[in-house]
Amino acid sequence: IRRTEAFSDDLVGELEDSTAQIHSAVREVMELLKPAEQEVALLRMEGYTVEEVAQKTNRSRRAVERLLQSTRATLSEALEINSPTLS
Repeated sequence: IRRTEAFSDDLVGELEDSTAQIHSAVREVMELLKPAEQEVALLRMEGYTVEEVAQKTNRSRRAVERLLQSTRATLSEALEINSPTLS
C-alpha cells in the first residue's frame, strides 16, 4: 500500500507540474493577442458558438470569424517560433 501511495503522490505531482506549465504557456500566448482576439478566443474556449460570441460581444458573425482567423494565425506563428524544427 505504501508503494502505491508514493507512486500516486509522484503521479499527482507530475500532473500538477504539467498543468502549471500548460497554464503558463496559455497565459503567455494569450498575451500575444489583441484584447478583442483574447475576448473572442476565451469565449470560444468556453464553448460558445461563433454566433453566440457575436451576440455576447456585439459584433457581427463575420467580425468574430475574422478575429478568430487572426488569432489562429498569431498562435500558429508563436508555435512555429517556439517549436524545435524536425530533421
